[in-house]
Amino acid sequence: SAFWDVSPTLRALAQAEPQTDTDGLSLVPVLLGEGSQQAHEYLYWEFYEMGGKRAILKGKWKMILYKTNTELNPRVELFNRDLDPSEQSNVAAQHPEVVSELQRLMDRAHSPAEHKQFKLAIERQ
Repeated sequence: SAFWDVSPTLRALAQAEPQTDTDGLSLVPVLLGEGSQQAHEYLYWEFYEMGGKRAILKGKWKMILYKTNTELNPRVELFNRDLDPSEQSNVAAQHPEVVSELQRLMDRAHSPAEHKQFKLAIERQ
């Protein structure tokens, strides 16, 4: 789960109409012991500090892109969390197909920022 699950959870507890414009999932089934939690296909984050970072977590894979606000070809780190839970071995070069798949998911999840300060470098061209 992630922080964006809070709003759908509160709406479900209040018996309000579900939101359609959110990536969040209600945690009510788990909170009330009424079943298992619906899983996210993946989790995606963006951070704008220090040149920008983007991260995605899908299954055993975690990918991080660095300097996304300032560089057109940001540094990529890919970790297999099943084999490397402490994320010490960058395996991006060994798994270009995973990097490509996760990059497509990142691009699908990203919403372009309106303010220039928060735009990705590729959006500033």
